Amino acid sequence: MCNLNILFKVPKNDGVNVLSFMQSVSAYSYQSNSDGDGVFFNTGLLDKSFKPIKYGKYLEECTASNTIIAHQRIATSGYTEDNVQPFESNGFVIAHNGIMNTFAEGGKSDTRVMFKKFNKLFNKLYSGKNRDKVILTCLRQLLNPITYGSYSIVLYDSQTGSSYYFKNSGRSIYWHENKNYIFLTTSASNDKYLDHLNGSFTTYTAKDYTVYKITPLKTKIKCEEIGDVGITKKAKPKKVKTKKGKFDFTDHHKHFKEIVVSYGFTPINNRKSVPEKLRFYITKDKDWRFVPIKEEEVCNFCKNHTVLLDAEFMVPICKDCALDDYMEDCKNQYEDKEEEMEEAEEETAEDYLKSSSIL
Repeated sequence: MCNLNILFKVPKNDGVNVLSFMQSVSAYSYQSNSDGDGVFFNTGLLDKSFKPIKYGKYLEECTASNTIIAHQRIATSGYTEDNVQPFESNGFVIAHNGIMNTFAEGGKSDTRVMFKKFNKLFNKLYSGKNRDKVILTCLRQLLNPITYGSYSIVLYDSQTGSSYYFKNSGRSIYWHENKNYIFLTTSASNDKYLDHLNGSFTTYTAKDYTVYKITPLKTKIKCEEIGDVGITKKAKPKKVKTKKGKFDFTDHHKHFKEIVVSYGFTPINNRKSVPEKLRFYITKDKDWRFVPIKEEEVCNFCKNHTVLLDAEFMVPICKDCALDDYMEDCKNQYEDKEEEMEEAEEETAEDYLKSSSIL
């Protein structure tokens, strides 16, 4: 996997120490992540290369920056120098460790695809107010829940000077902190270089799915939890009152209705009123093929957590696998229809030839 080395610091004349530290941790990480090396200084400088970064030329940036994001890459997609991280766009900078197959598109970097979607969604939702809330909403929509893969991500906002760090259970991060520095790293062995920086450090554990907002100030580094991007709590069972003719179900999970809305499912229990294109969901024994279940289970196909049951085959299934299943059936039905039409056309042509005494 890739490696993240992220340093936050209060403003001080410590450029030589920071340069030595960043050179050491980056060079060590590059030994096992040699598909690219990149660094972002929040003075505005971004340097990326297939070769190791040489920090000796960046003494000024190491002194003036209060946020430094370094990334050493193992390429899992997008094998070009353009896909070396960090990425910068629209006033944001991102670096990611992990594999997000959900955003894999035709050999492109999954991180680049995810970042592009984030910027597009942010531009759509942001109106100049509640910046943190909009950022959190965008992250939740993209990553809650991530269908396949893992992530450990830092997102820097140049407008506010704040960074957002978050991870899921598939990735680890080592968090070292004292009053002047916060250092986040993927490599447990990088703690041996902390003596390049003055002072002793305390090591903390980052919570899965929690979004940490980190803002270096003049005399301290402010760190706060602003929300989460994952399903971390279960809603209490709640009976939903419904009118006659509507699908009557118990809402055991707060996300079930969102699943229904986002995929355009029509919850109904009257089979006769089901539109033709939705009749795939109706079975002889069940009015609704994908039904909510009381407790979280593991999807029978992708092994992610879910609160849905495929009532036809009686196995747990997540919303994305359910959608894939539906699309596959639609494809098969379409192909069957095409074959029937081709056979009908061949029979019609043969009948015409026979009637014309050509055969």
